[in-house]
Amino acid sequence: MKYIIEGYESQAFFRHFEELCAIPHGSSDEKAISDFLMRFAEERGLEAYQDEIWNVVIKRPGSKGCESLEPVILQGHLDMVCEKNEGTSHDFTQDGLKLAVKDGWLYAEGTTLGGDDGAAVAMMMALLEDESLICPPLECVFTVQEETGLAGARQINPDWIRGRRMINLDSEAEGIGTVSCAGGMLVRMKRLCRWEESGWTGVQLKLTGLAGGHSGADIHLERGNANKLIGRLLGALADEIPVRLVSLQGGNKDNAIPREASAEAAVPAAHSEEAQNLLRREADAITQELAQSEPGFHLELISCSPARMMDEEATRDILNLLAVAPNGVLSRNLQAGGFVISSTNLGVISTGEDGIHFTFSPRSSVSSEQEQTKRIFRRLADMTHCEILIEGEYPGWSYAPTSRIREVFCESYRELTGKEPVCEAIHAGLECGLFSEKLPGLDAIAIGPNLQDIHTPQERMELASCTRTLALVRRMLEKLAGQADANS
Repeated sequence: MKYIIEGYESQAFFRHFEELCAIPHGSSDEKAISDFLMRFAEERGLEAYQDEIWNVVIKRPGSKGCESLEPVILQGHLDMVCEKNEGTSHDFTQDGLKLAVKDGWLYAEGTTLGGDDGAAVAMMMALLEDESLICPPLECVFTVQEETGLAGARQINPDWIRGRRMINLDSEAEGIGTVSCAGGMLVRMKRLCRWEESGWTGVQLKLTGLAGGHSGADIHLERGNANKLIGRLLGALADEIPVRLVSLQGGNKDNAIPREASAEAAVPAAHSEEAQNLLRREADAITQELAQSEPGFHLELISCSPARMMDEEATRDILNLLAVAPNGVLSRNLQAGGFVISSTNLGVISTGEDGIHFTFSPRSSVSSEQEQTKRIFRRLADMTHCEILIEGEYPGWSYAPTSRIREVFCESYRELTGKEPVCEAIHAGLECGLFSEKLPGLDAIAIGPNLQDIHTPQERMELASCTRTLALVRRMLEKLAGQADANS
């Protein structure tokens, strides 16, 4: 294949990353990339395991003199979030990504890049084949379906893993070591409805231009949620004139703040012009409110003639749900600089033949607050006559008062950069919590290169940061092998 990343150190890493980008690997579509890794291991004579859902573990012996040391776990996930701009013709199940480099950053044209967590996969591949590396035995763990409930980490066979020190490579800020994270779950709600023949006129709403972002890492920025905003617009309309819903659609992933949403509503023909005027007035108010945080907010209105519409009761319940459903930051730790404790994200709305489907992604680092969030959603479902399913719960990852891997990270970063590292908790979910449950006594840290706007088509990865992060991991492994000081 033709490579586009040139002129940087660590070419093996960049070659592997580009090869990964040529293979479709959205969540639940990881078989091809999993098989690719198994071939990679076989060609290099490395011990490897693959399970029925396509998790992979590849092992490398320790370097000379380090063979008997305790193994070090390197870990990342194979799947990526598949988001694209409206009008972008890209099939994530068939097409490789179209990569481009600009000002030292790598991005994909019109789509997400998958640096989260392709950077980890490429980094582990480079380390596994690096004959000059001084290291203890390595256990490289590649999990699947991280972005849709951490299914891979839930099902990984712990008998394949001997190590109890882990470097997770699923972080997005160089020089920051993540040492704790929130737990989470999925809340799915469905409002069944009856369809009626429509003799009314219709208006279609298309809401675009929001920034979006990761529902954990970016939730503190309190960006606009397209699903909530389209609910607000429809609710303002229903306050003034009779309205029936025809369809609602918004967002693609529960863990991505939705950037776009659309709806179709029916109103009596006599109120057609009034309906559009009311919607424009409310959109103007939203535009002013979001002028600083969401300058790209845009609402397009199109007249239409729906053949059917939802019954009155279902319309009322859905609009009530959209109005009062919790979304965004729910609580903060004011003693820790306003760090987010609990949040939720209305990530996906879709219309089916049976009604409207909603998917929320609540997170919390405090279990009692997460339980209260469950109660809120159950009561909301009861009030709006929705079916509800709560699933995919995963634990948070608690801060360890003492940690050798954290010490090694800090020492290595200072030696390589002369700067002071940062160790922090994050609100996003990481697989470290599940691995801590499966591997008692696990000592872990999460690091990674600079990534921006993950889970959006604006996602980009800083190339020089990838080189520096790979050097950092090498230094950490040298220290764990007891060789770093001798080589300094």
